[in-house]
Amino acid sequence: MRKHLLPLLLCIMLVFVSACSEKPQETGGIPKPTVEPRPDPSEHPKGSVVFGVINMLPAESDIYYMSLKPASDEDLSVDQEHDLLKDILKNGKRCEVAFLPEVETQYWNLSVKTENGNTYTWQNIELGTFSDITLMIGDNGPEFTLN
Repeated sequence: MRKHLLPLLLCIMLVFVSACSEKPQETGGIPKPTVEPRPDPSEHPKGSVVFGVINMLPAESDIYYMSLKPASDEDLSVDQEHDLLKDILKNGKRCEVAFLPEVETQYWNLSVKTENGNTYTWQNIELGTFSDITLMIGDNGPEFTLN
């Protein structure tokens, strides 16, 4: 009787495990994805201008908002509704931004708002002529260098 008990217990366990395991649903031979694919973050809308911004403002001046307006626009405030930043740009750090111009113009003003509420504007920047812009404050106010 003991000889037959072990194989019988193994068969019962096998049936139990098989019954408890979930079987994959039939999807015509194509496995169903468990996660929705995300768009490639490096893909930007056609016509976008992509460049790096390096924050070299005075110490403790993280940038919270950044926007671009045509140089002909007299309003130098930061357009927070059209913020170019995905996250806060920490002092001394670089981030990549993509800007899709809504108007055709050669020169643009780049405005930022820092953590302490200061607003700075760099004027007459020619988009598409550089890969990185370094933002800083000089003796005479906002200055930038292009790479």
